[in-house]
Amino acid sequence: MKSKAIQNPDPLNPKWSGTRNSQASSSALTYWSGIIRSCAFVKRRRTKGWPAQPRSKMSSKKALHTISVASTSFTTEAYWDGRGAYPAIRYGYPKDGSEIQDGIKFGKMCAMRERAERCCTEWHIRDAYDTLVEVEDSDWVKEVRADMDGRWRNKWEMHHYLIYLDGRCFEVIAASWAVL
Repeated sequence: MKSKAIQNPDPLNPKWSGTRNSQASSSALTYWSGIIRSCAFVKRRRTKGWPAQPRSKMSSKKALHTISVASTSFTTEAYWDGRGAYPAIRYGYPKDGSEIQDGIKFGKMCAMRERAERCCTEWHIRDAYDTLVEVEDSDWVKEVRADMDGRWRNKWEMHHYLIYLDGRCFEVIAASWAVL
């Protein structure tokens, strides 16, 4: 039986042989069908035709401290300073013609993570904008505790702190916190 010639779906692919039965055309067709499936997946996600990802359960947040100025007026963008015995989230703002350096320090810190605004959900921002909150019954604390060596697992208190400061979300697991 003679192979039937078909049109090259990828003109830049030098391996294309032009026959339906060849190995090269088979791999090209597999390649294109994979691209088509990927595009369909993205389209379903973008058009909300895809089911939402289930969230295990929403942890509640308890407000602990509101910073003294709006983070939108910072002259020094909020950043994580992991140096020293008390790592801190630091920022600067103007007050009475001078620059004030302020922040929140954490005692016995176990873990830290930071998210850009584009990676935050409403949950990361609500109740935490310019306010340090404690995430109660945190899955992240449970995960970190489970990963720890047994002798350290229950040695210190572990609290999940979260604050959203002008486009960045900071999360910390630590035993305590204090204003600098």
